[in-house]
Amino acid sequence: FTHAVTTKPGLLEEAQEGTIFLDELGEMPLNMQAKLLNVLETGKFRRLGSNKSIEVNFRVIAATNLDLQNEVNEKRFRKDLFYRLNVVSLTMPPLREMGEDILVISEYLLKLFNIEFKKAVKGFTEKARQMLLSYPWPGNVRELSNCLERAMIFADKDTLDASDLVIQKSHTNHSRQMAGQWTLPPGGIALED
Repeated sequence: FTHAVTTKPGLLEEAQEGTIFLDELGEMPLNMQAKLLNVLETGKFRRLGSNKSIEVNFRVIAATNLDLQNEVNEKRFRKDLFYRLNVVSLTMPPLREMGEDILVISEYLLKLFNIEFKKAVKGFTEKARQMLLSYPWPGNVRELSNCLERAMIFADKDTLDASDLVIQKSHTNHSRQMAGQWTLPPGGIALED
């Protein structure tokens, strides 16, 4: 590639004798799928611009939010790659079907954001807990994480209440009212704040 002046191992080389995680596999373009399939079948690849094959041995874990069988049927995902990767398949339920686990995940995210934002929020009020459980979370964990990050940025108490959680209206049948809408003060705010 342009301005490449040194050899640098890529992700496949770094995964040697280990595991590589391919996120959002269903979004991979067809031409890249063919290249991945070739590496998985032969255990070899060539660096960009090289004629020398490099042997690799690694485990693949892949994730997608798409129905890959449907993508195969629609000719957007290679059938041969699908069968090559589909050795052990785990289907994660959407967040809305996880019941009380939503609170466990929320508590975990709260701990992470306490560290990131140097805060000491201890948990959620009962109203906040009920709100977290009743919302359908169409964006799954990413939406939950964004909601809690937003709340933690502005948190000034030791617990988060329902009014601290800004939940977007869903375009599904599970729509809920937005809670705790936050607006910019007329004088603005400093980014540091």
